[in-house]
Amino acid sequence: MKIKVYLLALLAGFAVMFLFQYCGQDKCEGIVCLNGGTCEKGICNCKQGFTGDLCEVEVKPVSIKITKFKVIGWPASNGGTAWDEYDGPDLYVIMKQGTTQVYKHHKSEYNVPEDKKFELVPLTDKIPVLDPDKEYTIELWDDDLDEGKNDQKLMVTTAFKPYLVNKRFPAVITVKSFLWDLQIELTLQYTW
Repeated sequence: MKIKVYLLALLAGFAVMFLFQYCGQDKCEGIVCLNGGTCEKGICNCKQGFTGDLCEVEVKPVSIKITKFKVIGWPASNGGTAWDEYDGPDLYVIMKQGTTQVYKHHKSEYNVPEDKKFELVPLTDKIPVLDPDKEYTIELWDDDLDEGKNDQKLMVTTAFKPYLVNKRFPAVITVKSFLWDLQIELTLQYTW
């Protein structure tokens, strides 16, 4: 009987020691959460846009908003002729999905010098909301209404997709035309 009690006490001691050791162990030890995820109590908490045991799976956004257009470069001339006779071009942006216009900036940036970078910020109720699966075109236009003409000239256009798999949701993307004569940085906001 004493042996049974002794064995039972020994077994209970090992159980208590094991539980004590297990309870004090860091449950996140050896777990590496990816894509900015953090480990708590042995489980990865993923940042928005990622899922999976280790946050390894990218989740496609439902929509993407463009909150700012930053025009970095555009064609210097219209086939060798200046865009405007006396001053710089008056620029604005139009965006289309196929042939459907999804956005037109509410005003032109007037008399833009050739080397100037400028920003176009959409009005809150006019922010373009894009489908991540669709391709869009951005058109840069010269508006000559300030010269007394109703002369709108398409300067350059380029196509882009707002979402590319495994790019980790950049806050800013740069869209460039084939000849690099148009460069526009788009500030993006993702919704899942």
